[in-house]
Amino acid sequence: MKICHYDFSKPFDICNGVGVLVVENVNKFVQYCNDFVAQQNGEDGCFIIDDGDKAFSFKKNGCILFDFFGLSLCDKKIISGLYDQMKSVVDDEYLQEYYELRGRMSEFCDMLSVDSPIAVEYDADLCVQDFLKAMKVKPIDNKNSFAENILDYLDAQSRFAGTKLYVLVNLLAFLDDKDYALLMTHFAYAPYSVLLLERKQCDRVDNEPMLIIDNDLCEIVAQ
Repeated sequence: MKICHYDFSKPFDICNGVGVLVVENVNKFVQYCNDFVAQQNGEDGCFIIDDGDKAFSFKKNGCILFDFFGLSLCDKKIISGLYDQMKSVVDDEYLQEYYELRGRMSEFCDMLSVDSPIAVEYDADLCVQDFLKAMKVKPIDNKNSFAENILDYLDAQSRFAGTKLYVLVNLLAFLDDKDYALLMTHFAYAPYSVLLLERKQCDRVDNEPMLIIDNDLCEIVAQ
């Protein structure tokens, strides 16, 4: 995957699932953040994502994150994608059992309607997703380490919401060397790419690609 911008002399390659973009100029840093947020909302922005031969929509397949402490697997997109996948399981493996369950639920509603003080009706064709929602089916947030919680969230968003590119803003300020190395190893084998958007340069752990835009807006490629 390549990140293109008119500020860059050439596309910035994300290798082994990760790239680090350091923007020391605060005004430019804010501009880049605003651009990604705008594109996530479906508005125009200055970043072009090259994902091979496929057209890439940051609104559909991208995500920018600023808050790493409030991440939850009970995100609406994750739950919606989970319900869709569970429906596929029902269709393939448990369709008869689901129809029997729905029939018993209809019988129960019929019994209740007899004793209702007013006439009532109900939807007998309850879809799987509505049933799961009524049962409050949701992922369990594991109480792992800070870094592991981030990876759990990124993996779930990728699997259930189709996210292919994450822009993580100033994440490295919260990681020690061990956690940073853990993330780099995980990203190398993940089905998505990660752009670390940082204000300050950091030490690399595995020669991950790093592009620096300094205070004078000069472009520096870390060697």
